[in-house]
Amino acid sequence: MATLFPREKKVLLFTALVAGFALLHHFLLDPFFKEWRDLSAEIRLTETRLRKIRLLLRKKTDIESAFKKYTGLSSKKEEGSEEKMTGVLQEIETLAQKSSLKILELRPLPQKRKEFFLEQGLEVSAEGTASQFAQFIYSLLDSPNSLKIEKLELNSKSGQDQLLRALVIVTTLTKEPFLKSPLHKHALTH
Repeated sequence: MATLFPREKKVLLFTALVAGFALLHHFLLDPFFKEWRDLSAEIRLTETRLRKIRLLLRKKTDIESAFKKYTGLSSKKEEGSEEKMTGVLQEIETLAQKSSLKILELRPLPQKRKEFFLEQGLEVSAEGTASQFAQFIYSLLDSPNSLKIEKLELNSKSGQDQLLRALVIVTTLTKEPFLKSPLHKHALTH
């Protein structure tokens, strides 16, 4: 084996140190610091979530009372879904009469579950002018029953007649009857 000159020994030593440091950094230091940063970010996120949960728990009674007020279920007896749908049917008929719309057919749709609520739909087939439909739609959106228009199809009749036919699907949310408290169920599932 040939002996190395002092300059070559220094270059070889320097190269070995650089390669050793690169391996140390790549396989030991970099993964350690990456894990450190990830864990630190996760801790900050968890602390933020805990602060929000504590704040919500302090406001639990306010949130539940606002929820009951929003769904119209304050201290009075809760309406069944059938009574609620009857009230919605009557309201839609009244709004249609105020708008001078002619209702051709009203048909309840099956209920759908959406988180803490039951969504009840109603298919309305009606006939009237564009201004009558506009007035009817605005009055639906201002309803105290929080009605939502899911679908609106307007068709014009052939000929000189300015009457339009419409198919409107209106939905409203009601509280599921078997739940005691929506926050209680949410806490159990999460």
